[in-house]
Amino acid sequence: KGLFFTRDARWSAMRNTILSVYQPSHLAKLVPTMQAFIEAATQNLHSNEEEEQDIIFSDLSLKLATDVIGQAAFGVDFGLSKPQSASDQSVNHLNHDNGEVSDFINQHIYSTTMLKMDLSGSFSIILGLLVPILQEPFRQILKRIPGTIDWKVDKTNHNLSSRLEEIVAQRMKDKDRGSKDFLSLILSARESETVSKTVFTSDYISAVTYEHLLAGSA
Repeated sequence: KGLFFTRDARWSAMRNTILSVYQPSHLAKLVPTMQAFIEAATQNLHSNEEEEQDIIFSDLSLKLATDVIGQAAFGVDFGLSKPQSASDQSVNHLNHDNGEVSDFINQHIYSTTMLKMDLSGSFSIILGLLVPILQEPFRQILKRIPGTIDWKVDKTNHNLSSRLEEIVAQRMKDKDRGSKDFLSLILSARESETVSKTVFTSDYISAVTYEHLLAGSA
């Protein structure tokens, strides 16, 4: 139900609402947000140097991307790029405010790291690289077999959907949310009836918001 698979009048209405997020003036406002997360991430680099630990750059960049997009899409500070002690406090704060958001983050990162379009991915992805027409039928079969990567990813995606719906439901109740982030912009447009409420139902809002988080992280 994200923008990628939506068609016709609904797609046009969703796209026109979302388009303002991509205006240069709005994107420019995200630069200070990005800078703050980058500075926080560099503190982790210094702590790793002091402890003479290797830096896993793919892990660092995924956490940095998730933090930036989390703030830009949800208006939520996931706290992944902060030094460990500050990050723990941030996640505890999120648990109190947003109902197990830290669990959502962990599952999101797992889901993102499983999107490997190479020979280290799931069997259905490997098969899709070799014989594309067989990918979807095998994925449908494998996701029903406990223990396979396809099963784990499918289970994780179902959990993510329910977590996301919780976040959207809580933000809907917040009347002082502003319109700085992607989710708030959609909710405000929906409530002001700039777009029909039948276009942005809660499940479509959840889908299009997570679509941005997932696509941005990937």
